[in-house]
Order: sequence, then C-alpha cells, then structure tokens
Amino acid sequence: MFSIIIPVFNKAKYICFSIESVLNQSFGQFELIIVNDGSSDNINEILKENFSDRRIIVLNQDNHGVSSARNLGIAIAKFEYVAFLDADDFWEPNYLEEFYKTIVSFKNNSPSIIGCTYEVVNKQKILGIENCEFEKPYLIKNYFEGAHHNAIFFSSSTVVKTQVLRDLAGFNINLTHGEDLDMWFRIMMLDPIAIFIPMRLSYYFMGDPNQAMSYLPKLEKHIVGNIFSMYSKNEYFDKNPFFPIFIEKFLLKNLRPYYVLDKNKFEVKRLLADISNWHFPYIIFYLLPRTVVKIIYKLKKKIS
Repeated sequence: MFSIIIPVFNKAKYICFSIESVLNQSFGQFELIIVNDGSSDNINEILKENFSDRRIIVLNQDNHGVSSARNLGIAIAKFEYVAFLDADDFWEPNYLEEFYKTIVSFKNNSPSIIGCTYEVVNKQKILGIENCEFEKPYLIKNYFEGAHHNAIFFSSSTVVKTQVLRDLAGFNINLTHGEDLDMWFRIMMLDPIAIFIPMRLSYYFMGDPNQAMSYLPKLEKHIVGNIFSMYSKNEYFDKNPFFPIFIEKFLLKNLRPYYVLDKNKFEVKRLLADISNWHFPYIIFYLLPRTVVKIIYKLKKKIS
C-alpha cells in the first residue's frame, strides 16, 4: 500500500530511530526505500548491522541533494502511495494505519495528497505543535484558501499518490530549501482538494533550534527567491483565484529574514515589486526602516 522514502545524508546517529518508527507500524503493508545521498559517515554499515527486514531497500547515489534522492525513490516505488520521512524524524506507531483508514473512507474522492498534524521537537523540549480544530479527517476543498499564508503540509507528515509525483516529474532539484512546498503547490494546482488528518502522528526533529535559525540558505536556492519564475501567471495564477493571494502572503511572510540582510536587499526589492497587492498586516514589516527591523531581529535573537 505504501512506499516509504527516507533520503539520508550524514544522519547516521539519527537514522535508526527513524527506521524503527517505520518497522514498528501497526500497518505492515509497505516497502521502505532508503536513499543514501552520498553520505560520508558509516550509514551503510549501520543499516547492515541493525536491520534485516526484507521490506527495506537501500539505494546509494552520489551527493545530489534531497530532491534527487527522493526522486530516485519515487522512480522505483511499487505501491500506489508514497509516504515521505526525513532521516531524523519519526512517526507514531499508528501513522500508516490512520492514513490507510483515511484513504479507504475517502475513496470516492481519490485523494492525491493527505497530511496530518505534526509536532516540532528537539533534544530538550517540545518547541511547538501544529494544531487543528477538527476532530476527524476532513476535506480541504481549496488548499490555497485554507493555507492562507503558509504551507499546511510538512514532508514527514504527508502521503502522496505515486503517479501524481511521477506526472509532475518529481521534486525540483534546483531548490535546496522549500522543494517540498513547491511539490505540494504544484499538486494543488492540479487538484485543489486535499485531506487532512487532525491527529499528531509525526514528529519533526529540529536539533539545535538556535543553530537552525541562524542558518539562512541562499535566496536563489530557496523557494521564496523563485516564486515568480516558477509559477507563471498563465500557467498558475489564472487557474485558481486563491493562488495569487496565497503566494503574495507567503512571499511577504517568508522574505522577512532576507529583508534584514544587506546582501539581499536588491533582490528582495525586486521580488516585492512584483507583488500586486500589499496585504495587511504583512505590509507593516516592510514599511518599517530596515535599520529598525535589524534592531528588532537582533533583540529577538538575544531573547531566544
């Protein structure tokens, strides 16, 4: 029923916990495809020593990035749905079972993409929970209206039809950050209906949150730096009235860390110039002088 894909790059100290969360699933009809993306640690030895389950398939490739690794897994997946799991994240034992029950109960809608609630954790504490007000799986009739300004789905809490992923030629290998969001957006442009399971079934491991927040990828490799080049007006914006509104809010929200950096100011200015409508309250951030915003960011960093 499910082809589970775990891309891994130098995550040997975490991978066993992730794999065990898969092998401990109450629903056992799956294959587990682990794609080693050119790791320099001893990941293959660890896998060989610790796991002998015949449902596990290990693939090795040179380091080409997470999108390439996922695409390799998609290419050989033999089941109808692909479930993604990052090498340092993990699932509740009933993760696949709940997705299976949801697929069966919504079979008349033939869902292309399904997501669930996830929790963000690090070694010391819970950092935050994605909450939902509903009590049972429900249809999202228009993803871009429901998402409002940011993505609903997260890679380790999302299941997608295998054929849909193949029809869209997989993940964008030119992006190093936001490649999963790009995939969800493209799926939603094909079919805006999605299904959400309001159960906490997945856990996103952040590691050191301060270190993670201090690292900012290059704008040209991030989805926010490529919004208008990837989603042309004729191909996307005219198909769904909520899409341009969503994209503008998404851009205004996620450009903020780049706005305070001098090296990005001209590129950010160009991206902001392409926005048709300045949405409140997102606009307030950009009405402030950059010097004031820099001070706010520094204070926020010290507090955190």
